[in-house]
Amino acid sequence: MPQMTRLTQAGVNRAMDKFGQFEAAMAEFIYLLFLPLKKSLRDMRGVLEEGGRPLEDFKEYYRQWLRVLEGHYMTLFKSPECTRTMSHTLNALEDFNQAKEEIVSKALAALPIPTNREMAELYREIYRLKQQVKSLSKKMADLPASG
Repeated sequence: MPQMTRLTQAGVNRAMDKFGQFEAAMAEFIYLLFLPLKKSLRDMRGVLEEGGRPLEDFKEYYRQWLRVLEGHYMTLFKSPECTRTMSHTLNALEDFNQAKEEIVSKALAALPIPTNREMAELYREIYRLKQQVKSLSKKMADLPASG
């Protein structure tokens, strides 16, 4: 195994920092997604307490709760806070993925494994050779048979 250089250690530290930022942003986003559920349950508790109707009509309560929940989610999804939080979360994820890819590419560079670029060049070369063989085969087929 190649020794971890200072540059790699800095990359690992950077990736861990980016992961922590992503984790915090994700927690904030999940909490934001939980708020409509919390609000709808609170609203329905108020309806049940003041309504005084018997619980035999559970399906109607459920339908009413779904309407309330849908309304809260629609309000949330239209809010600038939701857009900002989602954007922040996705940006944090992208930053973490970039830091992670940087570490992986540096680790793979130290090993005798071809990179994605080298593999892409190889695939292009194979494709060109296949095209050339097809072309030459076609030309050979078109030549008059000597005999």
